[in-house]
Amino acid sequence: MLLPTQMLILFCRSSFCPGLFTMGNVFPGRLTANYGWGAGHSYSVYGTADLGWAKQIFIGITGRNDWKGNLDEEKINYFYPSVSAAWVVSETLQLPEMLIC
Repeated sequence: MLLPTQMLILFCRSSFCPGLFTMGNVFPGRLTANYGWGAGHSYSVYGTADLGWAKQIFIGITGRNDWKGNLDEEKINYFYPSVSAAWVVSETLQLPEMLIC
């Protein structure tokens, strides 16, 4: 898929603490901004799996992979994993009635 891209590039000529990349670290008047646009290809794959055991323990796993770039040598690969877990205490332990809604 060909996507339009907008870019804002900031360049700092000098800063208070070298190696600290925040806007507050820039000397006043030393920040240059460039704005541009272009187009590039982006491909993505997304997968998810949800598992449960005895109505008590649940695990969710997701992953997304993005590929960006027009030429093979400039292909950039991003992977975004995610894992979640849940435990339903009331299905495992005998709780007092006042705690159960």
